[in-house]
Amino acid sequence: EDLPKHQLQMVFLRWLAATWAQEDYALREVLLELTLRQHQWPPKKVAQVVQWLIVMGLVPTPTHACKAALIHGGLTPLQVLLQQKVDVRNMNLLSYKRLWKGAVAGGRVQRCKAAIKALLARGATLGSCNQPTQSRLLKRLEEDGTLLWAAKVLESLRRERPDLPEPVLAKVAEFSGIQ
Repeated sequence: EDLPKHQLQMVFLRWLAATWAQEDYALREVLLELTLRQHQWPPKKVAQVVQWLIVMGLVPTPTHACKAALIHGGLTPLQVLLQQKVDVRNMNLLSYKRLWKGAVAGGRVQRCKAAIKALLARGATLGSCNQPTQSRLLKRLEEDGTLLWAAKVLESLRRERPDLPEPVLAKVAEFSGIQ
């Protein structure tokens, strides 16, 4: 059965992408960034392409998680990367200047808030002691992220140390500012 020309082209392009993506690190990186820039796609489709890139050999890194949060802003693609055990603890999100400039210039920071909070809840930071946060939005995100991180640590403590008395855990929660 003969396929129309455009369908043949799509089949060929899929084969070409699959063949090259398995062998070419730079191609996987470019495809990831291009995929994260597809804001018109449903987040589930973006996540499926990210998952495909992982199957093709992409090894998720903290930088990829930062790109997912600041370029796409959706939680679904970010979740695919975080499920691969990407460790974002102590990753300074503000050190990715190109991504921040793009997010600010494109007005995406508001849309990216949930993804940024997800990274902050896993130990990422917005600056360092020497580099205080300037914007009110970033300060608020940092405060929310710190509380989420503390809650995650307390939850882990409860799970890993069930022998700890509840009053001790309550004191830790109080000290951390968790209500």
